[in-house]
Amino acid sequence: MHTAVRMARAKLMRGICGLSGLEPLRRTALAWLSGRRPLVVRCSDCEDVPALGFVPERPSGEMTLCRRLFADPLDRVCAVFFHELIHVCGGGELDSEGLECHCFAEGGATLPGASDYRLFRQLPARNGLYAGAYLLWHPGSGELFVRGPDGEPGEALNVRFLPIRK
Repeated sequence: MHTAVRMARAKLMRGICGLSGLEPLRRTALAWLSGRRPLVVRCSDCEDVPALGFVPERPSGEMTLCRRLFADPLDRVCAVFFHELIHVCGGGELDSEGLECHCFAEGGATLPGASDYRLFRQLPARNGLYAGAYLLWHPGSGELFVRGPDGEPGEALNVRFLPIRK
């Protein structure tokens, strides 16, 4: 777990994996990791949960990682911890999936599944882009962007999700 925390902190040190425009998220995540805010990480058997980790419905500084995750390679454990950390900071599934895939593109990330895309399509849309708290997704091209302060697309992420045709 110490390795996952160290890797998450390293991914946050210069922007978030080199992305600009996410400073509020970066500061919040570093506050959780530094102990300025109490972060609680629980391990559970998660027998009835298909996910490898989850957070309470309302962000509370808690995350649960499922024991079966620790049978995976270390880069996957780190990616899941980072994904859940984005949720702890108030990010939704689009934000967590997008930043996991961007930051762990070299190993550990997995692309979203069908249930994730259903969640993405329930998000508010403007000008053809679905909006998470921190990211925007263009379903026609699969492109992901940092969500600018005005809600417009900012910097593009280094990963694309599968395009969805209507």
